[in-house]
Amino acid sequence: MDATKKQYRAIAGCNVLCLLAIAALAFLQSADKGEVWEANENAKTNMAAAADIEKARVEQAKATADLYEQNQIAQVDGLIINDYTLGEFAPELNWQNSVDPSKQTRIFDQFRKCIGYAYQGQFFFIKSTPNACN
Repeated sequence: MDATKKQYRAIAGCNVLCLLAIAALAFLQSADKGEVWEANENAKTNMAAAADIEKARVEQAKATADLYEQNQIAQVDGLIINDYTLGEFAPELNWQNSVDPSKQTRIFDQFRKCIGYAYQGQFFFIKSTPNACN
């Protein structure tokens, strides 16, 4: 009987050690999950901050565009006419109101090929003014 009690005690001791090992593993896993959760929360916070920064940039760009529109102070060095392809005839636009008449503005067709320039309300076409795109 004495040997049987020792076996039961050994088995009970092993069971206790196994339970302690399982508890330790569970604790370590929960600690890892806590770190993962914290990392996810930090990532969410960083993404929200980046979104706020981008929103502020967009709002600032919109405010600037609104000011340009209200004051009509947009300045361009080139104008692309999307529905025109270089041909024998010049495009017909109101050059006085389409571009800044005090600046020379290069004009391009839909394929980004220079077709001339506008200056002081007039258009200088490459077919009639050969040096218009130089």
